[in-house]
Amino acid sequence: MVSNDLSYDQRVAKTCTWWKEKGYEVNLVGFTKIGSGHVVFPYNHHRFSNPFRQGVLFYAWIQLRLFFYLFFQRTDFVWCNDLDTLWPAISLKRWKRWQVVYDAHECFTESVGLIGNPFKRKLWLTIERVCLPYVDHCFTVSKGIQEFYRDKYPQPFQVIRNLPDLSVDSVSTDKPDSWKGKQVLFYHGVFNPHRGLDELIGAMPLLQNVILVLVGYGEHEVVLKDKVKMLCLEEKIVFLGAMNYPNILGLLQHADLGIALEKPVSESFKWALPNKIFDYARMGLPFVTLGNPEVKVILDKYPMGWIIPSLESNVLSSSIVNCLGEIPSTSAAFSAARKSFFMDNNAMKEWKLLDTIVE
Repeated sequence: MVSNDLSYDQRVAKTCTWWKEKGYEVNLVGFTKIGSGHVVFPYNHHRFSNPFRQGVLFYAWIQLRLFFYLFFQRTDFVWCNDLDTLWPAISLKRWKRWQVVYDAHECFTESVGLIGNPFKRKLWLTIERVCLPYVDHCFTVSKGIQEFYRDKYPQPFQVIRNLPDLSVDSVSTDKPDSWKGKQVLFYHGVFNPHRGLDELIGAMPLLQNVILVLVGYGEHEVVLKDKVKMLCLEEKIVFLGAMNYPNILGLLQHADLGIALEKPVSESFKWALPNKIFDYARMGLPFVTLGNPEVKVILDKYPMGWIIPSLESNVLSSSIVNCLGEIPSTSAAFSAARKSFFMDNNAMKEWKLLDTIVE
């Protein structure tokens, strides 16, 4: 179960594929959002609408809708992605006699939206404290988040990072005409505050012959587009909307530098390990980051990108110029680091941790 759109979450897709390959009947449950496209999966799926876009009613609707869906289901396992899907599964667990698997994609109660709202945070902390003792298996996406939960709860969390599935082929595409003769910065992911995109857009006037391509969706998209218009940067910044994973990989082949500038403004962001950096590396694209602890550990061993010291406009623009200039001379070293990383870090090997669930 997941509270967001089913279309673009590669981790959820990998989870469902694993269960299906184990011979289980899979039912993926999620919600539609504005602009949600048609989806096709090799397993059953259900998509519910939500009349509320945000706030308490948005999350209350998710809880009730999932509760009544599960009430009429018979299953062996319920896989809950993030805290906002956990309560319905736990509330019915004793009666239904199913096992509950919790996959924490982030430190949910430490997210930026909750840090500034003590009442909402207390409510989710209560749900977390009540539900976690009854979870049978816990997983998360980084060692930092694993250690965060280890200090709070007795349940052990196992780490399965968002490494790319190398069996998924990219869609071959020609380089767009508007990209030709330009150096291309590429970002794909959710458009939320604190991902460094506001600062990057503000620095774009200082970058000559450089364009920024943004792929994704999110609540902050309107703010970003308004800033682009205000700075008259429509010719330098391109919004391509949400795209499926193979098409994103195809476009990455034509970019020069990946963007992963998440700011450590909360515990959730601090310990995040963005899957986009693995996608960049997979397609041979160096990237820039602020060097949050989990990312820095990887770059210290596998120098596949650069750490930028600040998001201040002059520092950010000059750092990007320097990185773009260094790409030709560092391409061999980067290629070796990339090859070494994927030899040492295999997505299928990490997903074998799930075998402990059905043993």
